[in-house]
Amino acid sequence: MKRILLLMGIVFFGMTAMAQKDSKSISLNLAYGTEVKNVGVGLKGAYFITDEVRAELGFNRFLNKSNTNMWDINANLHYVFNLSEKVAFYPILGFTLTNWGAAREVTDNVTNKTEKIWSYSSRLGANFGLGAQYNISDRVFSLLEVKKQVVSDYDQTVVSLGIGMRF
Repeated sequence: MKRILLLMGIVFFGMTAMAQKDSKSISLNLAYGTEVKNVGVGLKGAYFITDEVRAELGFNRFLNKSNTNMWDINANLHYVFNLSEKVAFYPILGFTLTNWGAAREVTDNVTNKTEKIWSYSSRLGANFGLGAQYNISDRVFSLLEVKKQVVSDYDQTVVSLGIGMRF
C-alpha cells in the first residue's frame, strides 16, 4: 500500500516537470561511504534525455584510511520531479564499478625493511536511491543524494552533497 501511495505521489508531482531536454550539467561532490567509512570527492556529468529523464555518469574517489582505499564509477538514470522552480527530487537507478584496495605490511627478513603491498579487487554492482536538488539560480544548483551500492561483498550506502552548474 505504501508503494502505491508513493507511486501516486510521484506521478502527481511529476506533472509539474519543466522542460529541460538536451540540457547538461556538471557537479562537484563530497561523499561518505559507509563500508569504506571515509569521505571522498566526486565529479558528475548529467544529460537530460527527455524533459524528465536524466542520464548521469559519475566518479568518486574516497580518501585512504587504515590501509584501505576505494573509488567507484557510476552510470545512473534519474526521473526528475520538479516540485517547484527551486526544488526537485529524483529516484536513482543504475550501475556501479567499484575498486577496493587493501594494503598489508611485509617485512623483509634479510634487510629488516617493512613495505606495504597493495592488492585490488574490482566489482560490478547496482545503485538505487533518492536525490534532491535545489536550484540556487538558473544555472547553479545544490544536490543531496543517498544511494545504496549493491556489490558482492562490498555493499555500502553513499551520501553525497554537491554543487553543480547547468550549461
